[in-house]
Amino acid sequence: MRLRWLGSFLVVTFAGMAQASDAVADFSMFRAPLPPPDEGAQTHWNFPALRASPDSTLVSSTSGVARTLSLLAGSTAQRRNHVRILVYGQSLSKQSWAERVRDELMRRYPHADIEFHNLAIGGFVASMLKRTLEQDVIPLYPDLIILHDFGREDDYEEIVRQIRTRTTAELLLQNDPWTPNQRADWHDQHSWQWMPALAARWGVQMVDIRGAWRDYMADQRLSVDELLQKDQSHLNHRGNFVWAEATLRHLTAPQEPLQPNKQPVRTLVVGKDVHWMGNKLTLPFTGNRIDVIADPKGTVGAAARVVIDGKAPSQWPSLYAFTRPNADANRDWPWQTGATMRVDRQAPLLLEDWTITFTTFAPESAQFSFSVVGSKTGYDGSGESDKPFVSRSGRVVLSPEDWFIERVIGRESAVHLHSGYKITFGVRPQFVDTYVAPPTPDPVRSYVTTLAQGLPMGRHTLQMLSPVKARPLIKEIRVYSPMVGPVTAAGEVAVPHNAKSM
Repeated sequence: MRLRWLGSFLVVTFAGMAQASDAVADFSMFRAPLPPPDEGAQTHWNFPALRASPDSTLVSSTSGVARTLSLLAGSTAQRRNHVRILVYGQSLSKQSWAERVRDELMRRYPHADIEFHNLAIGGFVASMLKRTLEQDVIPLYPDLIILHDFGREDDYEEIVRQIRTRTTAELLLQNDPWTPNQRADWHDQHSWQWMPALAARWGVQMVDIRGAWRDYMADQRLSVDELLQKDQSHLNHRGNFVWAEATLRHLTAPQEPLQPNKQPVRTLVVGKDVHWMGNKLTLPFTGNRIDVIADPKGTVGAAARVVIDGKAPSQWPSLYAFTRPNADANRDWPWQTGATMRVDRQAPLLLEDWTITFTTFAPESAQFSFSVVGSKTGYDGSGESDKPFVSRSGRVVLSPEDWFIERVIGRESAVHLHSGYKITFGVRPQFVDTYVAPPTPDPVRSYVTTLAQGLPMGRHTLQMLSPVKARPLIKEIRVYSPMVGPVTAAGEVAVPHNAKSM
C-alpha cells in the first residue's frame, strides 16, 4: 500500500515540473514556532543509511564549500583552525538535524575549533528573514551558512545576494522536503530547477533534501507521513536523520584537496608578504574586512594604532552594528520575547545601549506608542507602532512592518505586553582603533583580532603605527573579499582581484 501511494505521488510531482505555476506556494503551515518534540522521538540515530552517492559526484558536491572543508580537514594537533558555522532559516532549521551535523563535524574534525550557531527563527518566511539578516548574519560573518527557508523566490535570492556580497561566507542551500498537501509542482520546480540555477549564479552549494527524501522513502518503503511529526509539517526523528545525513554528505572532505576558482579570503604572512618599515606597516587591500593573527612569540599588550584610508576605524559609520532586539538565549526569539525584527539608522551610531519603552498599549489591536532612549544619546523621540519612526538623532529608524508584537499576544510562555514594556538592544563595534597583542596561551590556536569589518567593498589601505621597539609581533594578516555580483559568464566566482603587491 505504501509503495502504491508513493509511486503515484512521484508520478504526479514529476509530471508537474514542466507545468509548474509561477504562483507562490502556500507556506501557512510553517508560520508558527517549532512545536513540542514528538513524544515517540528516539534518542539514537539508529536508522538505515541513505542510498550511497556515486563517487563521481564527490567533488561537485563539495566544491562550493571548499574553503570550509580546507579549514576543517586542514586542522591538526599542531594547527587548530577556527571555523564559524551558522544555521539559518525557520522552524525546520531549528530541529535536531542541526545538532547532529554539529556533533558529527566535531567528531570528524576533532582538531578544528568549531564555533556553531543556530539563529533560525520559527515562522519566518524569506520576506521576513531577509529583514533580520542585518543583525543576525552580517555582523556574525560566518565561514559557512547552512540555509533553508520557504517563501517567494525573489526574497530568497535577496537573502543569498546579501550574504554573498557582504560576507565571504560559503553557503549550503537546502531545498524543500515533501509534505502532504503541498503544491508539489511548485516545490518540484523551485527545488530542482530554480534553486540549482540560483546556486550556480551565486557560486554556492545545494543540498538536495527533496531528492534524498524521495530516494529514502522509496528504498525504505515509507510514506512521507513517516518522516514528519503529527502536524505533517515538521520533522520527526527519522526525518531529522535523513535531513542531517543529506547535509553531511557535503561536509566530508575528499581525498584530493579542493581549490576554489578565486580565494575570497587571503592570508598574508608578515615578514614574507607584508613588512614593517620602521614603525609602520602598510598594506593596500581589496575587501570589506581585515583581521590580524597574533604571533605567540610576541609581547602581550604591545600595541599599534590602526588607520584605514587615513582614518581611525571608529570614524567609519559602517563598522557599527545593532544587536538583535530583546535577544535572550533561553527564550524563543521573537515569539517569547516580543520585539522589533530590525532596527535601521540614518545617522552615524555611537557605542551605546538603547531602550524602547511602550508608553501606551492596546491589547485588542496590538497598537502602542513608545519612546526611545539611548544610554549616550538620551531621549531621542516618541512614535506610534503603525507609523514609520525616525529618532531625533537619526540613530534609530523603525518600520511598522517590523514589529513582531501581534503574534506574541496570548501565547503561552510569551512576555506580558503592557504599558511600560521595554525592548532593549545595543550598538557594538566591528573594529579596533588600537591593536593590542592578546595573550596566546595555546600556540596551536589562532588568536584573531578583527581590525575592521563592514568596510565599503573596494580598495583600501591599512596602516599600523607603533614605536619600533614596542611594536606587536603579528604572524598573519587576513583579508576578506566578498563577491561583487553573480558568477561570471565564464563560470568564475565574481570576487575583486587582490593584487600581488598585497
